[in-house]
Amino acid sequence: MPAALTHEQAEAKGLTADHPAELLESFKNTRAIHKYRFLECGHEWEIRTSNLHNGSGCGECHFDQGPTYLYVMQRGDVLKIGMTAVAPERYDHCRIYRHSKDGFVLIDKKRHETRAEAHAEEQAEIQRWRDDGIPPALEPGELKFGGEGETVSRDLVNVHEILKRLN
Repeated sequence: MPAALTHEQAEAKGLTADHPAELLESFKNTRAIHKYRFLECGHEWEIRTSNLHNGSGCGECHFDQGPTYLYVMQRGDVLKIGMTAVAPERYDHCRIYRHSKDGFVLIDKKRHETRAEAHAEEQAEIQRWRDDGIPPALEPGELKFGGEGETVSRDLVNVHEILKRLN
C-alpha cells in the first residue's frame, strides 16, 4: 500500500492532475472528499481526492456533457446506482468497467441525453432509499472508485421497482 500523502504532496498532485485543481481546505486523506477550485474553469467543487488524481474533473462542468448512462449494478447483496458517459474517451475510464473490476455486474442501464438528467434521476432514487430509512450498504473507502453513498442492500429494496422507475 502506498504511503499516505502529506498536504503539500496532495496539493502538488492536484495541480498536475488531468484537470488541475487547487486544494481549498486541509488535506485529510485521498479517500476523503475535499473542496477544490478547478483552474480551467474557476468552479469550486467537492471531489474525492483519489478521483481527482485518477482523472475526474469539475463536476459542474461535467454536467454540461452530453449523453450519459444511468446504471444499476450488483455485487453480492449490494446494489449500486451510478452514471457514466455514453462514449468515454477511454473505456477504462467508464464507471461500469471500473466497478466490474471491483466485482459488480451490470443489471441494467438507461441512456439520458444529458448528464444533468441522469444525475437528477439518480439522486431521486437515492433520496427514495434514504427517505425510507435505508442507509448506504457500504462505508466510505469500501469501493476502489468511490460511490459508496450510491449503494443499498438488495434485501432492503425491490429491485424490480427500481428498474421499472429507471425505464
